[in-house]
Amino acid sequence: MQKKIEILSTMAVIVVDVEHIVEAIKLHRLYGFSFCDCLVLRCAKAAGCARLLSEDLQHGRAVEGVTIENPFAALP
Repeated sequence: MQKKIEILSTMAVIVVDVEHIVEAIKLHRLYGFSFCDCLVLRCAKAAGCARLLSEDLQHGRAVEGVTIENPFAALP
């Protein structure tokens, strides 16, 4: 358990604020993704993530510098 906590403590925590919500609304209007998906994308960008694992979004597409990858896309 301690090892898991130590690993998790090294990860960035993003607190959703008004700026993230406004930017998510802009992404929603621009790309037509759901608002929730856009909020996840915006927070991933804020955390400095280069890629986002998602089954719901378009595999291989880059949005705002974050590349969407479906972890199941390569499975038979």
